[in-house]
Amino acid sequence: MPHDLTSQESSSEDENFTDTKEDSINFTEKNMLFEISDVFSSCKEECNPRFLSTMIYMILTHFDISFRDADAFLLSIGATTA
Repeated sequence: MPHDLTSQESSSEDENFTDTKEDSINFTEKNMLFEISDVFSSCKEECNPRFLSTMIYMILTHFDISFRDADAFLLSIGATTA
């Protein structure tokens, strides 16, 4: 019976993405803001920045981030703000 390579590959990929203390990303570091800004800039080239800004704002408010903090974050990454 032939081996199912797809399930073996996805199983090994899942193991690579498991979070450990050493491999976790600290999203609160100031340098991370530059990384987020770079990703946002790349996405702006593919679609309307207002859509991206709205989506990010909705996500932040879903996690109970205040309007003021959400607006400051959007400003810091070059997104559309209030």
